[in-house]
Amino acid sequence: MQVTVVLSERQVKFLQWMINDMKKIENMNTLEQAVNECINMAMFDEGETSAVQEGM
Repeated sequence: MQVTVVLSERQVKFLQWMINDMKKIENMNTLEQAVNECINMAMFDEGETSAVQEGM
C-alpha cells in the first residue's frame, strides 16, 4: 500500500537525524525506513507487540 504523507521541515530533519544515527546500528538509509521504524516503535509503546512481530 502506498500512502502520501506531508511532513514539516522539522519532521524531515528529525527523520534525517534518525537515519544518520541508525546507519551505525541497522541498515536504515531512507526516509521510508525511518517512518516505518517510528511507526513500529509507537505500536510497541502502545502495547501492540503482536503487530510489530507480524511485520506491520
